[in-house]
Amino acid sequence: MYKIESYYADPNLEKRDLFIDSINSYERYYFQKIDELLALVDYRWGLVLTDFVPIYETHIPQY
Repeated sequence: MYKIESYYADPNLEKRDLFIDSINSYERYYFQKIDELLALVDYRWGLVLTDFVPIYETHIPQY
């Protein structure tokens, strides 16, 4: 099973708690096939597999 979560949070916040509190437009999707997930993200946001990065390369403040 594949899961993708989508949200907007203020990327200028460095404190994790404030960053989490700023989250809005949260959506979660589950798929049994990676092709279904890739079709959705291409349709919704114009993303392809190479656009995805490990979580440590994102702007999610650490505790």
